[in-house]
Amino acid sequence: MNYIIIVADCDCIVSFYSFCGTEKDMLSVLKKKAEERRQILAEHVTGIEYDEFTSSWHINILSDNLEVTESIVAKPVDLIESLKAK
Repeated sequence: MNYIIIVADCDCIVSFYSFCGTEKDMLSVLKKKAEERRQILAEHVTGIEYDEFTSSWHINILSDNLEVTESIVAKPVDLIESLKAK
């Protein structure tokens, strides 16, 4: 399956990555990206959460006062393509 992994802060998309592999591999990449951002920002990371409404997985980067400062999101590419077609 193809996935897109999006690293976004509160204001805009910071960067995105295309990923092809299994769901298990994608979740590992998602965790790795979150840990990279956490180290850069010296902040906290939530666990992986799956959102059934948007069919996406996400991890939030939290500040010391537990406000979301960035989110890392993974979505299947075929879902993104179907949304573009509507």
